[in-house]
Amino acid sequence: MSAAVNQHYGSETAAQIEYAPFGKPTGPCAGLATTAYQDEGLTLQPCSTPGTTVWIIDTADSPATAPARFPIVSGSTTDFTHPFAMTIHGNPAHKRFRRSRSSV
Repeated sequence: MSAAVNQHYGSETAAQIEYAPFGKPTGPCAGLATTAYQDEGLTLQPCSTPGTTVWIIDTADSPATAPARFPIVSGSTTDFTHPFAMTIHGNPAHKRFRRSRSSV
């Protein structure tokens, strides 16, 4: 992570979120393909690229809702007034898993 990210969030906890459907680790992490920008979608990235796969658990900026709800800020954010954060609608554990079939 950059020195600026460390300066703003160095006291916060950070984590990588490995993709593990049904509890089975697969190797890649939830991350960004490039440095964070507005409306960039999450993709699976090698966990070895921490600049775009590290997420800061930013409870300090939302003390009224922590620890139940809090911003998850991208470790590659460059905007500290409105940092780039992951958006999850609802509880992802309660989402249906969709499979697609390929015709071979």
